[in-house]
Amino acid sequence: MSIKALICFALVINFSLSFAGEVEQEKLYFKNLRIIAEYNRTGKFSLSQITDAKIFVDALLDYYNNSSSNFQGEELANPLMKQQLFAIISSWALPLEERIRLAAERTRSESYDLTTLFAEVIKNIEDKTISVRAIYLLLNEEELFAARPGGEELYESLRLHNSELCEDYTKIVVSKEIISKELLSEMFLNTPPFDDFMDGRYIDGIRLFMFCRHDRHYPCLKIAKDHQDRPVYVSEEIDELWMQPALGSSWRGLPFNRENGNTPAGVYTIDGVMPSADEQLIFGKYRRLILNHIPASPDESELKKVLTSSMAQKEWWRQSVISRDVGRSLFRIHGTGRINNDPETTHYPFVMTSGCIASREGKYPSNSYKDQRLLLDKLMVAMGLSPIYANEVKIRGVLFVINIDDKKAPVTLADILIP
Repeated sequence: MSIKALICFALVINFSLSFAGEVEQEKLYFKNLRIIAEYNRTGKFSLSQITDAKIFVDALLDYYNNSSSNFQGEELANPLMKQQLFAIISSWALPLEERIRLAAERTRSESYDLTTLFAEVIKNIEDKTISVRAIYLLLNEEELFAARPGGEELYESLRLHNSELCEDYTKIVVSKEIISKELLSEMFLNTPPFDDFMDGRYIDGIRLFMFCRHDRHYPCLKIAKDHQDRPVYVSEEIDELWMQPALGSSWRGLPFNRENGNTPAGVYTIDGVMPSADEQLIFGKYRRLILNHIPASPDESELKKVLTSSMAQKEWWRQSVISRDVGRSLFRIHGTGRINNDPETTHYPFVMTSGCIASREGKYPSNSYKDQRLLLDKLMVAMGLSPIYANEVKIRGVLFVINIDDKKAPVTLADILIP
């Protein structure tokens, strides 16, 4: 790896990780799910098995919130074991952010005293030592926490000392911004070059666009540009834009700013694929593409390098910034080993995810789908590579997920480009 690439990797902060780190993070997440499942069965648990507090809390909350659709060894969670395990973990010297998350879950499921936590939070607010992530987590739980003793005082203090941040966060969370076809066409046709973006790491990468409704129950639409910034067509013989539907919808019905919520609109890097097509019930038969947040920079200047000046002034891309800062991670584009058995759903035949972008996969009465396979092949060709297994890891580029409006219908090409 070159010195330039090493510097680029060093820039990555928060939860935007290098390829190797991203792979290990996902492996650790599934390892933690299995540790928790073993405790749920046997009551046996070893502190030495835990190496990353955030990833463990991610797995813990997923397992006991029935997001263990992320876990192939699915089984019913034992409420008593949950209460015991949460009590054990709450006694650890965890970062404040993870204690906020655990406290919220315990408050939802049992009588839990928040006095000590609230006092610590208020002190951190007044001392100006509270992190942006902690503030966002608190805002996510305002309805829950504000109703508890001391809650109103906490949120008064939070807004008194962080009014601009709180107002800005709320503005983006509730935004239903509409993006005109003129701006969408300009963004697609005049995508800024990647020469200076991330120290040139993606200079030869593809541009993948996914256009969505604010209501994510309806399928999005993907189109692309190749490594030379040319539109990707169906084939050399067919002079039509390549396109593919996708879904960015949370099976739990959660918004983008919460764990397991909808895929946030915004900008991501595409960093190859996972080493193997494992966990096939969740991810399908084909390797999943790795997506990463853009690292934080002053005024998000790094992210804005790949936006047109008009788009940089809009709000849509700020969902991914909030998602990064609130701690969401492990985004993927993947298929599924599950089947949507309800043709009446607005997203049929897609299967909803825990926040990743879903590709259609599986056999249905009127069709069989392998969209992830087709996507990987098309992106390799767009990279100037042969569409073979060994080249999947070389797929690099930038993904733009753009909420265009709030119509109640799948996105079509007519919605996004001027003829």
